Amino acid sequence: FPGLRRMLGVVDGEGIELTVDGRMRALRRGETFGPFPGEASASARPLDGPTLDLGLMIDPVRARGDMRAVAAGEHDLVGLIWFVVSLVDGLDLGLNGTQAATLARRDTAALDLRTGPIARLSLSVVAGAVSSRIATADPESAAAVADSAPPLAYLLSVSL
Repeated sequence: FPGLRRMLGVVDGEGIELTVDGRMRALRRGETFGPFPGEASASARPLDGPTLDLGLMIDPVRARGDMRAVAAGEHDLVGLIWFVVSLVDGLDLGLNGTQAATLARRDTAALDLRTGPIARLSLSVVAGAVSSRIATADPESAAAVADSAPPLAYLLSVSL
């Protein structure tokens, strides 16, 4: 993918053993890796059983993009287009103080902020809904999760 900028995350499963340009590392659910050049040699294999990963590829000449794992709480969104990918069942999503949706694991909400590109996103979990283990980011992760709280979702942003 020459010329593109890439980021990866693991949505489901135990994770992957990721090799990029000869450097190997484990990437587990709720962690992110990148950005790295699209032309980099990259391969992955599951750590234990089936795994579902999430990739974001951006042409830096045409757009900006980011992917980060986030825990429960308030998150300021600045930009035009955002996606929330739930890592848990029962993820309550609020936007500017108003309940917007409840997401199941693997659900994605698209947020179009073109009419007001600054918003406050709140994430919480419906009581008793979290039943699956989520790994917290290790110190070598490209994007560690604030305060070591388990990530509940990936936030992806795209701006043209």
